[in-house]
Amino acid sequence: MESLLKTYTYENGEIQRIHAVYADSFERLGFVRPRTTPEAIRHIASIYRDFFVARVPFLFGKLYVFYLPDGLELPFPTDGLGSRELAAVRFLKKNHRKPEGKAFLAQLEELGCLDTVRGKNPFSVKFMPYDRIGFPSGEKGEAIINASFFMFDLFDVDSPYDVYGTPLGLCVEDGRVLCPPLFHREALLVRRDGSVTVRKAELSELDTGIPGEIYERPDRRRTPRNNKTDVVIVGDRIVAVRPGGGTRIPSSGFVISTERTDLRPGDPVVYRGMEDVLFGVQVGSSATVNGEKTLDFKVPYYHLFKPGEVQTPPSNYPKKYAKDRAPRSAIGATADGRPVLLWAEGKPKTGYEPGRDSCGATLYEMALIAEDLGLPNCVNLDGGGSSQLLVDGVRSLLISDRNFSDNSESERPVPTCIVLRGASLSGVSFQAESSQQRN
Repeated sequence: MESLLKTYTYENGEIQRIHAVYADSFERLGFVRPRTTPEAIRHIASIYRDFFVARVPFLFGKLYVFYLPDGLELPFPTDGLGSRELAAVRFLKKNHRKPEGKAFLAQLEELGCLDTVRGKNPFSVKFMPYDRIGFPSGEKGEAIINASFFMFDLFDVDSPYDVYGTPLGLCVEDGRVLCPPLFHREALLVRRDGSVTVRKAELSELDTGIPGEIYERPDRRRTPRNNKTDVVIVGDRIVAVRPGGGTRIPSSGFVISTERTDLRPGDPVVYRGMEDVLFGVQVGSSATVNGEKTLDFKVPYYHLFKPGEVQTPPSNYPKKYAKDRAPRSAIGATADGRPVLLWAEGKPKTGYEPGRDSCGATLYEMALIAEDLGLPNCVNLDGGGSSQLLVDGVRSLLISDRNFSDNSESERPVPTCIVLRGASLSGVSFQAESSQQRN
């Protein structure tokens, strides 16, 4: 494994630091879901408190941010829903002002599983359970980088079947589809024969074993009324079954309209059709494809300020491809098929000093960086405050999220990471260099 640290200096004096890890084989790459901790929930709550509610307090009311620890006995049934989190939201919406609801919230708070954020809207109460979400630094691996988009904010959750923290987009490891493809976006796909491609990945490529018509976003917001059964699928599980159609399609999944009547919430879903894919990940957008730089968006992204569009996460994804700078993460492949994990350091949330701190990269600049590093195929991963790359548990660059009290780094929890497993770190080599690049 080779770990490269590099600094680009722009004509206006700003700089951009990057960290790239060159591994030997995609066979050693896989996915890990970090463990949820009370600290992760407190961090999510602090993001809302400091960055959302503080800016527009009258838009928000009371936010209950929590998770349900394994083994916790729930005071309500999960009938009709294949998710404990969805059942918790249903229970709390009806009972949060009643003794049984207050007792449940008090229990979560006592366990350290709940944090409350208060805005100034007296009429709004939101319940925000996060499915498994945690810190990459708490996981083991020769190298770890954050991976997928996920259900993060109030604008992403747009149906009764969405849960905060749900990862979005295709994840394939050794032929097993861990998460299905969504939203017609590009994916990096590595076949068992070593070939690497970047292309759109579609649900229609997979067989779920459930015959019927597939409905997903952004094609539709709701399924048509009919005399069939809607099977609502999020990740690898059925979360709801609704006869008669007219179902709100989840932002984090899809619906199959079928004539089968034997399916139940909680049933697992097994995807077939990518057995020849050694590794695959779909986030987007692409940076390079077959040696050509990506010059603009090639796939759809929802725009928060265009309400006529069918909503898909992330709701606040940048629309200025060549202008919006941020921390970035990416994964690519060299011409000879070696995997490369890439982190472009971003501007700190507070106290930015041009020429000393990285300015953050635009998506177009990520294409230039990928080209410079010799990556003919490369896709962006989840960026922003989620971006980080650890080698042997250590970050060589700085996270952009900061604690207001002392400007120290504040690691953001995420639902999925790409991990480099296997060989000992004794063979790691480090290089550092600087190069000039025009604005």
